[in-house]
Amino acid sequence: MNEIDTIVGEPLVPFDTLTRKMFSLFDRSGFMPSIFESKVASYPYDHYIVTDEKTDKVKQQVIQIPVAGYFKNEIHVSVKNDNLRVEMIPEAKADNTNKKYVHCGIKKGKVCLEWFIKGIKSDKVKTSIGNGMLTITIDDCNPESEYIELELE
Repeated sequence: MNEIDTIVGEPLVPFDTLTRKMFSLFDRSGFMPSIFESKVASYPYDHYIVTDEKTDKVKQQVIQIPVAGYFKNEIHVSVKNDNLRVEMIPEAKADNTNKKYVHCGIKKGKVCLEWFIKGIKSDKVKTSIGNGMLTITIDDCNPESEYIELELE
């Protein structure tokens, strides 16, 4: 038996060897480490529409964004040219501890999210923070606009 066919002196069946080789392609040190080391990550949020039960017309749009770890003064919501923009910009803090991360997955940097919402006006937008969530409620900003699903060609 050669080195590939044994782990700690125990023989492996051919399927185990094939499986190990296949998954080693996705290992951090294997063929595709860039998937696991990507510095670009999307920020989670929910965006949904609330409709009137009787008329089925759009009443509101609601966007919920987790903001745990950000202080209220670090969160900025703005409206300009039919765009709703949310920026979370943490204040610079000196971290003098000698940390060695096993896994670092919590976003701590600047986050910028933007949505195009036709007819949005700042007086129709309400914001609130509770339970680690930023909730943005947009009252129907353009009664003439309709949400129409387009047919795929």
